Amino acid sequence: MADFILGRLKFKWKGDWVTSTQYIIDDIVKYGGNTYVCIINHTSDALFYTDLDSNAYWSLHTESFAYDSSNTAWQATTAYKNNDVVRWGANLYLCNAHHTSAADWATNSAKFTLFVPGLEFEDSYDNTTQYQLGDVVTYGGYTYTAKQDTVGNLPTHTTYWDVLTTGFKVRGEYNAGTAYNPGNVVTRNGYVYVALVDTTGNSPTIQDTDPQSQTYNETITNSTYWELINTGFKFQGDWSGAATYYLGDVTKEGNSSYICVDEHTGDGSSTSPTKPPSAYWDTLAAGDTTIVMNTPGDIMIRTSTNQKLNVGAKGWKLRADEGQNFPIHWDPDDESYTWYVDYHKGS
Repeated sequence: MADFILGRLKFKWKGDWVTSTQYIIDDIVKYGGNTYVCIINHTSDALFYTDLDSNAYWSLHTESFAYDSSNTAWQATTAYKNNDVVRWGANLYLCNAHHTSAADWATNSAKFTLFVPGLEFEDSYDNTTQYQLGDVVTYGGYTYTAKQDTVGNLPTHTTYWDVLTTGFKVRGEYNAGTAYNPGNVVTRNGYVYVALVDTTGNSPTIQDTDPQSQTYNETITNSTYWELINTGFKFQGDWSGAATYYLGDVTKEGNSSYICVDEHTGDGSSTSPTKPPSAYWDTLAAGDTTIVMNTPGDIMIRTSTNQKLNVGAKGWKLRADEGQNFPIHWDPDDESYTWYVDYHKGS
């Protein structure tokens, strides 16, 4: 057994504190992470803290902490000593008041001080899971970290969660019956939007119906819930006077194609892309408006102007006649003509 002599002071190391043992002044014992020096001769009680707190037999000598890496998780109905280190969630806590723990952490949480904060990834948020300070979850396209213990409080609740990182989670074409969370990305035909908040049934676009507004009847982003991140196209084929069109829809009418700039449902010819001026469409690609190709097999021919050659009869062939007003035409290929095939450098 070691003796420590410091000038006129003499300490005797007694090891771990033991119950029902005689201790004399200047004996030193270890209990938990701390060491104590005896200041009154006594026989130890069944509980160390009775001798320390009630009887005042001991004085703190050196302060440290007790850490068992194999068994740090907080446990119910367990005796904890001053400066014991426990793990709760992603964090390490230091016991600041000896006690026997209750059945739940919250009851005795004030008897622990945050010692080493940390983060622990818990995967996608679940409404029934107990989360602790420092837990990290994904929700929508974002990740969040818990600011305190919580159950059933969505990550968008700023009292309990902080945004750790923002990001995207692609959810496909917008559906009014689907619940969306911050960071969810949807397509609305040709346009792409990202959700800013939790939302169900709130379309990424709305109609401005204020008759005094300069944007009256124009489609705008529903900025309370969504942010526009990209514009684009969705090809819808030939224009229909009864169809519903959304931003980015592209249709063909005549020889030209058009892109929708205002959501609408057709009411016949009044919403046609070719009816000027069109509040619903912008021209995407303009074709020849005088020569309309309306039958499969029609051919456009360029002479001094554009001309259309209608599709020929079955089995007929194209014949070229130089110098004619219409230099190419269909011919039945009867025996009155001799046909040649050009095979050598155009001669």
